[in-house]
Amino acid sequence: MRFLIVSAGLTVSLLAFSCQGKKGTDATGSADSATQKTEAPITNETEPAPGQNIITLNVGAYPRELSVFDDSRFSARFKRLAGEEYDAMLENFNVETPIVSEGTVFKFTGCRQHNCPGYHTTVLYDAANDNLNLLIEKDGKARTFAEKNPIVYSETLKLK
Repeated sequence: MRFLIVSAGLTVSLLAFSCQGKKGTDATGSADSATQKTEAPITNETEPAPGQNIITLNVGAYPRELSVFDDSRFSARFKRLAGEEYDAMLENFNVETPIVSEGTVFKFTGCRQHNCPGYHTTVLYDAANDNLNLLIEKDGKARTFAEKNPIVYSETLKLK
């Protein structure tokens, strides 16, 4: 009888020990949702592959959480494009939309808090042509700042 009790105790101990290494996995051995690794957004600190950048790799993310305006690949371009309007653009980029895309064209917007019609910025990026555009609407007047050519801004992308 003592032998059976000792054997049972050892079996339970071995099972507990072997299962401890499987913590966070389901019956198939894959990680459960609490322990699954998620990819971090591409930020200024990581260098994406050629042809990819902080905008193209982060559809669904918000520009401020990614520090898009500080990104080494885009900050000088934003400043050059907006010129004297750059500081006002950043100051009024309070309420923003996440990055969305249609084909190779990516879009995100930002506007003045509690007064979007007073100052609204739309950023368009054409990845196929590495072309950046800013559309700034200020007090009912719209201006387009195009790096190379104006990007075709489709109605469906406007609605996203």
